[in-house]
Amino acid sequence: MSVSLAIDNGEILFRPKSKVTGVAEWQLDHEVRAVEVRLIWFTQGKGTQDFEIVDRRRFEAPALMGSEKFEFPLPEGPQSFSGALISLTWALELVTEKGKESQRVEFFLSPFDSEIDLRSTTS
Repeated sequence: MSVSLAIDNGEILFRPKSKVTGVAEWQLDHEVRAVEVRLIWFTQGKGTQDFEIVDRRRFEAPALMGSEKFEFPLPEGPQSFSGALISLTWALELVTEKGKESQRVEFFLSPFDSEIDLRSTTS
């Protein structure tokens, strides 16, 4: 069983209110009820970790081998950032029923040419 997820043109930086597109592919050993691509963001670092599924594309009763194109409009935020204590990351996830197989592709959502870096300080 294998799953793969690719963002078109290998992009990793997206502007707020743009679109992320790509292809989800799978090769399953047994039938599953659904395969799902999720647009998510999550935090990492000290303290409570947050996680949100912003949108999803569900493909019901998929063939054992298949692929589907997907497109998600991106929101204004929250925007990607890295700080001394916490970071926020955007990602796409491809999961099979009951989460037995999955893949995650991370990207940045930022109005700049990279994620917002809160670690640098000025004196």
